[in-house]
Amino acid sequence: MIAQYMPYGMCTLGLLLASLAACSQSPRNTDPTPSHGFESQNPAFFFDRRPFIHPTIIASFSLLMRDYGDQVVAMHLNDRVGSNRDLGDIEVQPREGKHPRIVFDRGDEGFFAYSLVGISDSGAYIVATSESGGGSGVFRSLMVFRLRSDYGIARDSAENRLALTRPRTLLYFLGSITLGDRWSGELQVVGNELHIGVDEGWFSRSGGSGHGPRSEDTETQIIQLDF
Repeated sequence: MIAQYMPYGMCTLGLLLASLAACSQSPRNTDPTPSHGFESQNPAFFFDRRPFIHPTIIASFSLLMRDYGDQVVAMHLNDRVGSNRDLGDIEVQPREGKHPRIVFDRGDEGFFAYSLVGISDSGAYIVATSESGGGSGVFRSLMVFRLRSDYGIARDSAENRLALTRPRTLLYFLGSITLGDRWSGELQVVGNELHIGVDEGWFSRSGGSGHGPRSEDTETQIIQLDF
C-alpha cells in the first residue's frame, strides 16, 4: 500500500469544507418564534381586576377527594376565557386593604372562590382558594401560578407547513399548599417570602382537634419561595 502525502494546510482546509457541507445539509429551524414559555409581560386576564380569570378555571387545577399530584398544569387563557366551560356569573366581593374575593356559586353543589394574596419578586402569583361541596366543610388552599406567553402550532396554507406562530397566554400551575377545612388566618407575600398566619378558624377553638394541617401552628410560618 502506498501512503499518499497531503500537506497539513490542505488537510485542515478539507476538514473545514467537509464540516460546512454537513451543516448545509442539516435541517435548519428558521422560525424565529421561541418554542418555550416566557413570562407574560402584558397579561390580558387578571386575578385582582377585570377581566377576571373565571373561578372555574382556577378550580380546574384542584384535585378531587383522594386524588393526588399535579394532573392539570397549564391552561390556555385566550381560548378558555369565555368558553362554554365557564358559563355563569361571578360575584366580586371587595375587601378593605386586600385584593377582591372572586366567587362562583354552584347552587346546591357549593361554591369555589379565590383571591390574590400577592405576587412574589420572582413573578409567582400566590392565590388563596376556598371550595365547598355544599356541606359544612370549606376547604382552603394556596395555589401558585405563573402567567407565561408562548406559541402554539398554526398552519401556513401558502407554504403548506405548520409553525409555532399562534400566540398564547398560559396560566401555568406550579403547585399548591393545603391550609385545611375552615382555616382562617392572615396571608401575605413579602418579596420572595410567603407568610402564613396562625389559624383563627373553626378548628382553632378545639386546640387543633380534627384540624387541617396548619391549625396547630402557634406562630406565623415564613416560607422562602425559591422559584
